[in-house]
Amino acid sequence: MTNKEKWNEIVRLYKIYYGQKEESIQRLWENIFPECFGYSLLKNDIDTHRTIRLGSTDRVVPDIILKKDNKDLFVTELKQYNIKLDSRFERQLFSYLKQIKCNVGILICDKIYIY
Repeated sequence: MTNKEKWNEIVRLYKIYYGQKEESIQRLWENIFPECFGYSLLKNDIDTHRTIRLGSTDRVVPDIILKKDNKDLFVTELKQYNIKLDSRFERQLFSYLKQIKCNVGILICDKIYIY
């Protein structure tokens, strides 16, 4: 599949999943990353809902962390596609990036935002 075909498939799925709950979008992207971008489920390249402790009781749970050779590459935070970008979502993503010491983050809501 060419890059253009992959992108067209993501756009097609976006239209189908528009208005769906975040859980459905989560499952979708758990399939998009291996299917379109080559991340392996068998090699644990896709880490979902990792619990990160902050202090004794606080915790954060990023939606998806993509890894290669057991090294965190980037964090993906997912929202419903019909929700517009909000600075709270950006702060949430930036907090995850800081906690796992990662430089690249993706926020997916009404559009795909790469930081």
